[in-house]
Amino acid sequence: RKNESIFKGRVLQPNGKMNDAGLFHKGFACECRLGYLHDSLQRHMEIHDTTVREFFEIMIDVHNQQVEPHKRFKVGNVTVTNTTDNVYRYLGYESTFESIKDKLIDRLGGYLVLREEEDGLYLDYLESIGENISEKPIRLTHNLQSMSYEVDPTEVITRLVPLGERIESEDEEAADASQARLTIESVNDGKDYLDDLELQKEFGI
Repeated sequence: RKNESIFKGRVLQPNGKMNDAGLFHKGFACECRLGYLHDSLQRHMEIHDTTVREFFEIMIDVHNQQVEPHKRFKVGNVTVTNTTDNVYRYLGYESTFESIKDKLIDRLGGYLVLREEEDGLYLDYLESIGENISEKPIRLTHNLQSMSYEVDPTEVITRLVPLGERIESEDEEAADASQARLTIESVNDGKDYLDDLELQKEFGI
């Protein structure tokens, strides 16, 4: 209605459902334009004597050579560095997104930020994003419109069994198909596990 873009990306998966009143609803799972980085594969190469920015540019150049014009990015601001400002990495045949995540973000931190300018779509790789505004506290119904949370009981661990290295059998004829492991039993009153008693009150064992 306002002739303004509120989201730019692509539809991944449409879905439809009907409720018990006979009303049909259609929904769409979408992803932003960073998803375009999944549409290209890097090639095997050894990278050294390059800065973080130069390495980032190499991967984006490889991406841009493989995709349509609207999926291409210009390298913008790069503020992430390492102690030597020198990157030594190997690239394989992973997607550009996975390569950036594995070779840069997981090791050096930082954030990918899209920025649309008049001359094209820029991709920034920034050490930090946002700003701290202390004079504007978060208040319900004022600048906090909604919130939600959920607990997944299947991801809660209330009894943990720590396992160490494998113990080879003294029986020379043993196949060792299932080797014993080093446990904490000898230093934990004969128990090879740790209990979170507070969580067990809520979720059980």
